[in-house]
Amino acid sequence: MNVRRIGISTLLAVITALAPAAWAQTSSPDPSIYGKWETVIPEKGGGAIGRVLGMQSVHAVLLPSGKVLLASGSSWRNLAPIQFYPKDPNPEAGKGLFNKDEEPFLNQKLKTYYELVNNAGIYDPETNTFYRIPHPVPVPDGVLHFAPNDLFCTGHMHLPNGNVLFAGGTQYYSPFRTGNRSTYIFDWRKELTIKWPDVDWREIPSSDHNPWIFSGFMPRGRWYATLVPLLDGRLSVFGGYVGFDGPDYPEMYMFEMNSRIDFFDPAAFQPGPASVGMEISGRQKNGSQSLFHLDQSRFQGPTGSRKGVPGALRPGQQIRRFQAVSGELPHAGWPHLSDPRRRLGKPAHV
Repeated sequence: MNVRRIGISTLLAVITALAPAAWAQTSSPDPSIYGKWETVIPEKGGGAIGRVLGMQSVHAVLLPSGKVLLASGSSWRNLAPIQFYPKDPNPEAGKGLFNKDEEPFLNQKLKTYYELVNNAGIYDPETNTFYRIPHPVPVPDGVLHFAPNDLFCTGHMHLPNGNVLFAGGTQYYSPFRTGNRSTYIFDWRKELTIKWPDVDWREIPSSDHNPWIFSGFMPRGRWYATLVPLLDGRLSVFGGYVGFDGPDYPEMYMFEMNSRIDFFDPAAFQPGPASVGMEISGRQKNGSQSLFHLDQSRFQGPTGSRKGVPGALRPGQQIRRFQAVSGELPHAGWPHLSDPRRRLGKPAHV
């Protein structure tokens, strides 16, 4: 037994002695071969204070302009006061910003709601500038309510023209996490016309300073939807938790998955008033959704009002940048995602 113990002790001593050298080799790869990470400190005068952005970057999208769109929505925050240890021996977990029992989507609460979800920004790697920009503005949902559109836990994907479709996001956090039905398109060309230093991002934007386009309601909510581009230019939308989606559907249970497959056709989409948008329809086969019934699916205008609900986010701190050695940006073969001028580190200008 003593021999065995001595052998184990010797082996541990050898491993301990060799570990620093092995770690040094694996933790410090040659940046000329593998690239490297570095912290970005945006230029002064923008929305950052040093390296601190004042918001999380839960969702990040590279735009055809070379800029990076960041969005985080409500950030799963809690309103004060909150319980914490050791002040509270048995602290209760927070319920998030939006509680279903408190009717957070009444029209008179719109200003407060917008302040809580209004976390989005634009980073330009070429000029190293970061500016906060307005979050999408909720649209009416019936007479008394607005439709929640918190971008926390949304799904997003580029359209063929380089714009970005955002589908769903957080509805309520209490009684449990649920998804909203709202969808929006970010217009990257419109963003290029806006001088963000002149815009107060804290206020609901005017049409001249709003790069977001409301693109309608999905039939059911989605919390963390997945979007996949199809070869014909459409997007398939699936997955995510549903929400409390109104009288047309049974009341959801905790973490109920959205079993629909929805499709968005940008060629058929026509921007219009808030009441005009898209509702997606899918086809059933043997009780489950199928991606193969493409000829039978389309986006259509919403049919009636369903009460909605939102969610929440925590502020994050900084941007990390990875410098690659060389190579082309990956793309899906769509025109605005395959510009040969856009090599890494050198965004194309449109």
